[in-house]
Amino acid sequence: MELLPVWVEGLSPELVKRARDDLGETPEIQAEALLELRKMINDDPDFICPENDTFLIRFLRVKKYNAKKTFKTLRNYYEFKRKDPGLMTDKVKKIIDLGHILVSPLRALDGGLVANFQVGTLDFGKFSLEEYFSAAILCCEQYAEIEANQVCGNHIIVDYKGVSLKKIINMASPSFLTQIVQGLEDCWPHRINSFTIVNEPFYFNLLFNVIWPMFSKKMKERISLVGSNLSILHKKFPKECLPEKLGGFLGQEAHNEFRDKTIANQLEIERLKKYSFHRSQKPVKKLSSCGLEENTNFTQNNSTTVSNVVI
Repeated sequence: MELLPVWVEGLSPELVKRARDDLGETPEIQAEALLELRKMINDDPDFICPENDTFLIRFLRVKKYNAKKTFKTLRNYYEFKRKDPGLMTDKVKKIIDLGHILVSPLRALDGGLVANFQVGTLDFGKFSLEEYFSAAILCCEQYAEIEANQVCGNHIIVDYKGVSLKKIINMASPSFLTQIVQGLEDCWPHRINSFTIVNEPFYFNLLFNVIWPMFSKKMKERISLVGSNLSILHKKFPKECLPEKLGGFLGQEAHNEFRDKTIANQLEIERLKKYSFHRSQKPVKKLSSCGLEENTNFTQNNSTTVSNVVI
């Protein structure tokens, strides 16, 4: 079976059908859910966010067009972004450049994106956990915009090979673990198909036993630990989606492609930072040429000082 590329525009006829079958997506349901979600946003005096279709649909798809659940996730997203906006700092660039994160250029057999995270090789003397997490957030932000990812979901593989006991203890910070769980569970516009942990040492249980109770039952069903038995991993994922360190075919060329798309795409990164909002007041509404209400309180620059959340 031919694997689909990760960078695709729009939805193919096959993915349109899958969105209908898996998410209940039809033009009528989509329009109704958008209307309901916008009403909840506008009825909440303390919450302001972009209301364009493209932005809201990525959240609606995660919750299979349940507007109430989507609104909760949307608010959680902004609270999460307030804590970590996922900015492209020099250290975040370095983390990506060094190959600690790699998104496969090809999709898994189910069409899902495959993201590989190398935790064991991360030097905490040079980078903090927060900086590593910011790099991951930045990548998630960009790939969440791809419609095929919204429909097909994502696979996460975390490689702990080489991780020391000291690193594990550092990762066991309650605040950091809470941030991880929140990011995975109910504040990000992505669907997690599977979360696979590889090459974990025996003392990984110190970390795992702390974070495990925090996960929902649904998320627990998606988590698996395979240890150093890579044959299990290879049964789940084609080698075309895995880095060479995990017995796959993705080498330096794949890393360079991912790095260049993530780091060099400064225009996209800046676009993600354009919208800001003030919590102090609701935006003034005006009618667009097509009769829909538009926000006039969003700014297209970053010079204004605000107690803001940035997307």
